Amino acid sequence: MAIKRLSNPSAEPITLAEAKRHLRIDNTDDDAYITSLIEVARRTAEDRMERTLITTTWKLTLDQFPDAIILPMPRIQAISSVIYNNQSNQQVA
Repeated sequence: MAIKRLSNPSAEPITLAEAKRHLRIDNTDDDAYITSLIEVARRTAEDRMERTLITTTWKLTLDQFPDAIILPMPRIQAISSVIYNNQSNQQVA
């Protein structure tokens, strides 16, 4: 089983302005650094919780068709497709 992130979220859980207010920073010298810290914090939280905080697109690949598919990132909003190879090795959607 392999899961791959296909898209990043359109926004982070907190804005740069919110982070700077919390840190009590008024200048723009460290904006790029703070922005990167926000992304790292989100990704770390998502990895530890095993779920995403903001809508993203994922692809799950399985080696065989199981009796039940357990999705590793719970709280799914939608499943856009299920594609598998049949016994003739033809893709079926």
